[in-house]
Amino acid sequence: MNLEKTIVFLLVLLTAVDIFFQAVLCYEMYECAKQPNTSVGDIYWYIQLLLRATIYIVTFIGIYKLIKRKSIELVDEFKLSIFYSVIVNIFWYLLLLLSKENSNLSHLHLLHGETWHGYALFILNAGFVILVCIYFFNRTEKKETNTAAPAIPKARFINWIIDFALISFFTLSHFSNFQRDLILLDFFTQRESIQILFFLNTFLYYFVLESLFLQTIGKLHNNSFVEYDGNRFTAILTRTLCRFIPFEAFTCFNNKGWHDLISKTRVVLLKKEV
Repeated sequence: MNLEKTIVFLLVLLTAVDIFFQAVLCYEMYECAKQPNTSVGDIYWYIQLLLRATIYIVTFIGIYKLIKRKSIELVDEFKLSIFYSVIVNIFWYLLLLLSKENSNLSHLHLLHGETWHGYALFILNAGFVILVCIYFFNRTEKKETNTAAPAIPKARFINWIIDFALISFFTLSHFSNFQRDLILLDFFTQRESIQILFFLNTFLYYFVLESLFLQTIGKLHNNSFVEYDGNRFTAILTRTLCRFIPFEAFTCFNNKGWHDLISKTRVVLLKKEV
C-alpha cells in the first residue's frame, strides 16, 4: 500500500471514529440538558460541531466520488478534512507548550490515566499528521502558470475572511476553555495573552498550511494557490512574517499585498479539473 492510499485509509478511519465519539458526546450532553439548572456546552462548542458536520459532509462526497471511480486516491474533497486535522493538531500542540506544569493540559499531554482507545486514537492522529506532512511536502510543487490566473482582490478578501474567522475562533475557544492552564497569564494581562495566542496561531496557521499545501482553508473554495520564486521555505516564512506588518492586510486591495511583494510570491486561481 503506497503512502497516498494509506492517508486515504486513515482519513476515512479517523472520520468514522470522530463521528462516533461526537455522537456519544452529543448524546451525553443531551442527557445532561434534561437535568435542572444544568448548562450544556457553549457557543464555541456549537460552532465547532457545525464545522465538523461540514467537514463530514464534504468528506462523504469525496468517498462517494472514490466509490464511483473504483479507486483509492486523494481527491479535492479530502483537502478540507486534511487541512483541518493538521491545523487543529498544531494549535493543540502549541496549547500544550504554553501550559503550566502540573496543569490539566499537562496531564492531557502525558495522557495520564488515558484508556487504551485514547492511546490508540492519539497514535492514529499523530501518525496521520506525520504521513500527511511527508506526502505533501514532497509532492507539492510550484503550480503551472499557464493554467492559472492572478487572484482578484475580491477573491483574496473572501479567503482572508475565512482564515481570520477560523484563527479567531480557535484562539478564543482555547483561551476560554483553558485560560487557567496557560502560563501566559503569569506574565501578561488577559487581553495581552489573547493577542499573543492569536499571533502565534496566525503564524502557525499560515506558515504550516502554505508550506505544506501552498493553500489555506480559506483558499479552498476558489482553488487558489501560492506561487513562489526560489526556496519555498524561505518564501513562505518571509510571506508569513510580513503579515504582521501593521495594516498590511489592507494592501491586498491593490492586487498584490506587501507580503506578496516582499516575499516574491503570488496568489493565483487554478481551474478545477472536472
